[in-house]
Amino acid sequence: MINRRNMLLATAAVFGTAQLTAPRQTFAQDSVFDRFSLFVPSGVGGGWDGVARAIDQVGRKAGLLSQVTIDNVPGAGGTVGLPLFINQHRGRDSSLMIAGNVMMAAIITNKTPYGLQDVTPVARLTQEASVIAVGASSPYQTIDDLVDALKKNPGLPIGGGSAGGIDHIILGLTLKAIGADVTKANYVAFSEKAQAMASMMENQVHAALSGYSEYAEQIRAGNLRALATTGELPLEGAGVPTLKQIGIDVALTSWRGVFAPPEVSEEQVARLVGLITAVHDQPDWKQILKDRQWDDAFATGPDLKAAIANDRAAIQTALKAIGLA
Repeated sequence: MINRRNMLLATAAVFGTAQLTAPRQTFAQDSVFDRFSLFVPSGVGGGWDGVARAIDQVGRKAGLLSQVTIDNVPGAGGTVGLPLFINQHRGRDSSLMIAGNVMMAAIITNKTPYGLQDVTPVARLTQEASVIAVGASSPYQTIDDLVDALKKNPGLPIGGGSAGGIDHIILGLTLKAIGADVTKANYVAFSEKAQAMASMMENQVHAALSGYSEYAEQIRAGNLRALATTGELPLEGAGVPTLKQIGIDVALTSWRGVFAPPEVSEEQVARLVGLITAVHDQPDWKQILKDRQWDDAFATGPDLKAAIANDRAAIQTALKAIGLA
């Protein structure tokens, strides 16, 4: 179902997204997009949705965008929405899809006929570590408590994003790293964060993973408890260790970027790159990164295409290692 909103306005070496630089695109004020579409192949409230709404907010305030439509089409790690974007937005120079390495993993796992090679890379914007969290009433007080339980019973239900996505990979690699049977993993996929949070609070799943920003409010409110994060370095303000810090050699992050439809010209792509570069350079964008604890992973052009190719190969390797590909 399309949720349509019109507005006037495993390891770090495998998945690390180093800061890449590319020539800056200029964006003339007379090139403002009057009507613009942001296509989000996931539910409201998730990471991709957050990026879309941040682009909308910053772009309109800076006078780069006028009327913006955000379409949410959730399902299967973005692979439900991907063919719709490809076929319905083909050739449109005022439309962008939010996606990232979560979709790459879902494409491989689900063996979908479409892939990111069928759309046009414009820019990578953010990356974010996942958090492993539990409900406030959970018996697990620390990540060591959860790891001990998984060693005894690797089939404990653990929630997260799409099946075969980054959260699923983190669970599989963690089980493998602690010597548990990966084939017994009981991963529960949620298309919207509200479902995952409700399941944790009701102890229907023993823990769940998501980008830290998606659970941060509930963690601060005391409804959820963070146990660990999955980046190379501890997340400022989280107050919990990384998996690596407790001896589990797993460090993965999710990156998010924007893609144009197929069959857009080089000139049209350059204009879109200019738009997103201008959004990225706004002070308001920098503030959003800080507030949501997103890392700046900006990249465009050949650097972006090379990073996508490298990530695709790395994800394929990781999925094979845990029996998902």
